[in-house]
Amino acid sequence: MQTSSGHFNIVPAHGRRCCPIGSRVIPANVTFTKLSTVVPVSLRPYTHVPDTVFCDHISTHASCVNIRDYSKGGDVCNPHEFPWHAASRFAKTLSEKAKSTREHVGLLKLVSGPLEDFILGRQGKKRDETMELSNIGRFPADESTPASDPRWTIEDTYIVQSDAICGSAFKIMIIGSPAGSIGITINWTVGVVDEVLAESFVTRFTKLIDAFCASRGERS
Repeated sequence: MQTSSGHFNIVPAHGRRCCPIGSRVIPANVTFTKLSTVVPVSLRPYTHVPDTVFCDHISTHASCVNIRDYSKGGDVCNPHEFPWHAASRFAKTLSEKAKSTREHVGLLKLVSGPLEDFILGRQGKKRDETMELSNIGRFPADESTPASDPRWTIEDTYIVQSDAICGSAFKIMIIGSPAGSIGITINWTVGVVDEVLAESFVTRFTKLIDAFCASRGERS
């Protein structure tokens, strides 16, 4: 299933199936009040690895979000009522905490026994986080290449993580394409996340993005 909205493409992944915006579109009839979220953080700026080198220098910033702080009152799909102050505050916190997330990776040295056994031992256990929000940023492109160049180009980009067994139960993954579009993939694990809740989340999330695009068109 794919929904296109302006320059946004939202693709829910049903096979292997975040953060103020995620909290904003949680259905109102849920019984829980808090959401455990995690945001991956690239450690490249601190390890000084060149962009041309593959590496797994990554950590995470975890937080616990009170859903009711973001979803109470107003039209959930109205961009004019969106809690932008909360989003700005979260972005500032993430920026300030990014460097210190190196310590989380360093804790791996304290794992006793083989690391593989530690990872396999997490299977079937309670997930550490409910939701993960990954923002890869814009996929790089050679800006010096003329638009008339006959070589192949990348128009749309998407990213889907494969840690469905031990990772967060629900994931929102965002990446920008060289052409200027944004690909959003929503991914959850069947049997772990209630299907009705997941489908409702995707529907409300899509409506919110549609409203953002419409609002942008009104301003331009």
